[in-house]
Amino acid sequence: MKNDTSSNSRSTQISKIILKGLYHALGGDKHIAFGYDYFDKYVPERRVSAQVYWATVRRMKKQGWVEEAEKLGKKFLKLTKKGKVHALMSLMQESGKTVPRSWDGKWRIAMFDIPEREGDHERYKIRNCLKQCGFHCLQKSVYIHPHEIPAHVVTYLRESELHQFIRFLRVDKIDDSRELERRFGLMGRISRRTGKQ
Repeated sequence: MKNDTSSNSRSTQISKIILKGLYHALGGDKHIAFGYDYFDKYVPERRVSAQVYWATVRRMKKQGWVEEAEKLGKKFLKLTKKGKVHALMSLMQESGKTVPRSWDGKWRIAMFDIPEREGDHERYKIRNCLKQCGFHCLQKSVYIHPHEIPAHVVTYLRESELHQFIRFLRVDKIDDSRELERRFGLMGRISRRTGKQ
């Protein structure tokens, strides 16, 4: 059981590397020769056997994340729309762990309103997206963050067709914002008022 869990975890890591590699290589819009040799060169610190690599690729194809394309007798891996969304999700998880060193003193507010007919799944996806990016819930369907929203987050919302339900605002001032500044670790590090550390 433990070996199966470790193997699945490893396969998940490889899947994320392949997805992000395909997305970054050509902007997520085209295909690339992403065979085992390229993978081994692209991420040498993550050495895995060819058998494990191709097993992961087969699983990704079965899940609908990648598909094969052929041009001039050469085979390529290509991101599907579903695969692009998953690649963007991985990027979101990483960006949520990175905290910018400076702050421009402005707040980013996300508000969403999803019709009842859309169901709870869309609400969950938007909430999860915002939380992955480090947003804090102010009240129901209203979230806040002190830093710029990464471009790949906007792309994720567009690709997953959630952008129609959400709006972002940038505001200069919020009354009694000290609690928020403490929550985001801004007090004592950056002064919103003077711009000095």
